[in-house]
Amino acid sequence: MAVEDNTAWTTVTVGETAKTVEIYTEGTDATAMIHASATIPAGTDYVTATNNIKVELTTAGAAKLFRIGDVYANVFTASDFTATATTKGGDEVALEITGIEVAPTLKATAVKYNLPVRVSYVNDEGIETTTLKTAEVTAVEYVVPASTGFGISYGGKTYENGDTIPVPTSAVNISNFTAALYTAYRETATQDNALVKIEGSLYRGVDFSLDENRTLIAGDVLTFTISYVDGTTATKTDDVTKWPTRQVELTVVAPEA
Repeated sequence: MAVEDNTAWTTVTVGETAKTVEIYTEGTDATAMIHASATIPAGTDYVTATNNIKVELTTAGAAKLFRIGDVYANVFTASDFTATATTKGGDEVALEITGIEVAPTLKATAVKYNLPVRVSYVNDEGIETTTLKTAEVTAVEYVVPASTGFGISYGGKTYENGDTIPVPTSAVNISNFTAALYTAYRETATQDNALVKIEGSLYRGVDFSLDENRTLIAGDVLTFTISYVDGTTATKTDDVTKWPTRQVELTVVAPEA
């Protein structure tokens, strides 16, 4: 005979669909049988392990301008990230990002950083919990010229656009000159020449490149074109021809007697 289903199912297989089972047991004598029908309810699907959770920047988050020296918490919020996981039942689901966990004053000093992100999910006990994952964010290195523009260093002195420079006592080439009067916001391991490059020319009736040794005389005009990474229109991964440029022009004069 069938009996009423009053079974209290306290443990179910999480993630399974509801299933009906038939239960048979012996009665009070050798021939009697008791038959019961019961339904095991569906459980709650869950994430098997926290390493199954993948966190990434959204398109909008990845497009944000974030530069060396910026504070992480001032630029990124939880809405800049997405989290997904594959559940025990095989479904790919979106998870909630509850926040980023980084010191409110922490500044970017490296190009790559794994930003801690807290994610909410349902575990194998059917309980909603959180875990800390990381998402890689990228900071941009860049250069800021002085308010008056770049300068040129030569022989221990710095010259600005429009200055005069004494005739050098020996032949010079572009390696004798370096860009000056700027601030580089860069990763410690990066050299400035990855962010700033200079080219030079000498005008004496016609233009000459400073790639070769040149003996200068009074009246020569030196023009330096400085290409640099500004972090907005160009990054150091862009071709140098796309970098913004500034020029510094110096006139060679006879040394004072």
